[in-house]
Amino acid sequence: MRLPSVQLLLASARSTAERFPFVLSAAVIATVAGILNIENPNHFLWERATATAVLGFPLLIALELWAERGTQPARRRIAAGSGGVLVLLCFFLLWPSWSQTVAWTRFWQLSAAFHLLVAFLPYAGRDEPNGFWQYNRALLLRAVTASLFSWVLWTALAIALQALDVLFNLDVPGERYPQAMVVLFFLFATWFFLGGVPRDLAGLDRSEDYPPVVKVFTQYVLLPIVTVYFAILTAYLVKVIVTWEWPSGWIGWLVSGVAAAGILALLLIYPVRVRAENRWVGSYARWFWIALLPMIVMLWLAIWQRIAQYGVTERRYMLAILSVWLAAIAVYYTLRGSRRIIVIPASLCVLALVMFAGPWSPYFVSRLSQTQRLQVLLERNGILVDGTVRAATGPIDFLDRREINATLRYLIETHGTSSIEDWFGGRLAEIDTIAPGGEPSRLREGEDRVSRVVASLGVGYVGRWQRGDTEQFSYFAESRLAAVAIGGFDYAVRLDGGMADPVQVTGDVVLAYDSASVAYRLQSGEETLLEVPLRPTIEMARERARTAADRALPPDSLSLTATSGPVRLLMYVTGVSGTFTEEGPVVTSLTADVFVRLE
Repeated sequence: MRLPSVQLLLASARSTAERFPFVLSAAVIATVAGILNIENPNHFLWERATATAVLGFPLLIALELWAERGTQPARRRIAAGSGGVLVLLCFFLLWPSWSQTVAWTRFWQLSAAFHLLVAFLPYAGRDEPNGFWQYNRALLLRAVTASLFSWVLWTALAIALQALDVLFNLDVPGERYPQAMVVLFFLFATWFFLGGVPRDLAGLDRSEDYPPVVKVFTQYVLLPIVTVYFAILTAYLVKVIVTWEWPSGWIGWLVSGVAAAGILALLLIYPVRVRAENRWVGSYARWFWIALLPMIVMLWLAIWQRIAQYGVTERRYMLAILSVWLAAIAVYYTLRGSRRIIVIPASLCVLALVMFAGPWSPYFVSRLSQTQRLQVLLERNGILVDGTVRAATGPIDFLDRREINATLRYLIETHGTSSIEDWFGGRLAEIDTIAPGGEPSRLREGEDRVSRVVASLGVGYVGRWQRGDTEQFSYFAESRLAAVAIGGFDYAVRLDGGMADPVQVTGDVVLAYDSASVAYRLQSGEETLLEVPLRPTIEMARERARTAADRALPPDSLSLTATSGPVRLLMYVTGVSGTFTEEGPVVTSLTADVFVRLE
C-alpha cells in the first residue's frame, strides 16, 4: 500500500479546513487559551475561554454537518455556524455568574448534549436508519484512531523533551509537557478527526459494511457481561423483596452501567439483526427492555432513600431524571417494538438541553432542596425561629451539627449564601466577609466561610471528613530545600513520631511531652528548664488548612523557639497529627528536628 504524499496530506488538510471552518477556528482558540491557561493557572479568563471553545467542537460539527445536508449548504453553513458561535458566546458570558462546581457541571452537561447532537442531527427527520448507524460507526472509529495517534505522538514528544532536558541540560519547563498535549489533542486530533468524517451522508444508507470484530465483541463479550450482571441484579432484587430492606446507594451505578452496556450492545448489533442467523437479537432486545423495568424500580428506591436522607443535589437529580428517561425508553421499545435507534440519542440530547436552565433544572431544584433542609435542621434545634436565626442556647447533637455544616458547605461552595441571607437580618455580610454579595466560594475559601457562619449560630465546626465527635488533624510542612543555619546550638535531637517516651539530650537533661499542657518541656531532673507550647502552632495550622489551596505549610510556619536564660531550643516541626476535642488538640504523633543549647 502506497503512503500518501505530503502534497496529498496538505490538500486533504486544506479541504477539511474549507469544510469545517468554524470547528477549526474553535480548535485554534481552544489551543491558544489552553496554553495560556497552563501558563497562568489562576487566570479564570483562559479557563472559561478553553471550556467554551472545547464545547464548540461538537456543537459546530453538528451544525456544519446539518447544513451540508440541506439546500444551499454554503448559506446554511454560515447561518448555522453563526448561531453556534452565539450560543458559545452566551455560555462564555454566563460562566462568571456560576460557581466553579456549577460551571463545570453545566460544561459537562452541554458537552454530552452536543456530542449527542453530532450523533443524530444530520439524520433528523430522515428515514435512513442504516445510514445513521454507518455514520456513527465511522465517527467512533475515527475518534478512537485520532485519540490513539495523539497519545502516541505526545508520548514520543514528551520523551524527546525529557531527553533534551537530561542530555543537553536545556532545562525544559514542566509546563511544556501539558502544553504539547493541548496542541495535539485540541488541534491535531480535531483536524485529523474531521478529515475522516464521511462526505456522502446520504449514500451511507446503502452501505452494507459491517466489521466482523464488532459482532464478535458484542455477541461474545458485551452481551454475556450484561447477562451476568442482570443475573446479579435479579438476585439482589429478590433479596430486597425477601428481607424488605432498602437497596444500597451503590445500586445506582450498577443499574446505570448495565443499562448503558446493554443499550450499546443492541446499537452495535443493529445492522445485522435482520439476517437469518441473528433473529435472536429481536427477542433479546425485547426481553432486555422488559427485564430492565424492575431494575429501574429498584434504582428509584435507592435514589429516593438518598434524597430523603440528604436532600437533592445536582448529581442525584440528574440520576433521577435519567432513570425516568430510561424507564420511558424501556416502555417505548417494549410496547412499540420500534427499530428507530435514533430515538435514543435524540431524546437524551433534548433532555440534557431542557435541564440546562429553568426552575426544573438540577441547579435550581438542588439549591431549593438544600435550603429547605437547612431550614428544618435549624428550626429543630431552635436556631431558626420565625424566619430569623439566633445562636443556639443548648448543646446540639453531633449528627445535626455535621449535617448543618455539610448543608452550609454545599450551599456556600455551589450556590453562595443568597438563599439564606434573609434569615440573618442583614448581618450575614458582616459574618461572611470573604465573598461579598453571598457569591459561591472558590478553592478552599468554603471551609473558612462555613466555620464563620456556624460560629455565629453557636454550632461547632465539623470538618468535611470528620465522622466522629472529635475532629482529626494532620499537618505537614513543605520540604526544605535550603540549608538551615544552626550555629550556637550544642545538641541535635530527632523526634520520629512517638509521644510517650522522653528523649535524652545529655546527662539528666531530657525532652518530654506533656499532654495536659500540649507542650514539650526541657527538663533536668525535676526542674523545667523551658517549655515549648504546641497549641498556638496547631491552631494556626488549623486555620490555614481551612482557607489555603495547598495543605502543605511553609517550612518556617511550623518552627518553634523558646529561650530561658542561657538555655535555648529551636524546633523544626515537619509533621503533626492528632484530634481536636472540646478541651483542645490532642497530639498523637509529631516529627521534628530539635536543636538545644544548654550553656
